[in-house]
Amino acid sequence: MRVLNVEPRDFHIILDLSLKEVEYILTYLDRCTASPDANNPEWLDADKFVRQELFPNLDKLCDNIKEQAK
Repeated sequence: MRVLNVEPRDFHIILDLSLKEVEYILTYLDRCTASPDANNPEWLDADKFVRQELFPNLDKLCDNIKEQAK
């Protein structure tokens, strides 16, 4: 993994990941169990982001790349 750019506009980060690295992340996330933290007010937002945005978007990206490679 390489960090390609970091911009100070709310710090958007551009990453360079191989398909294999995305597959590793998906495999890992698929087997993770979340431990809610009642003392962390950002926990619900973080959990929602990972479950509803990060995981599904990476999954879709991986599927699309594999489909195009056929």
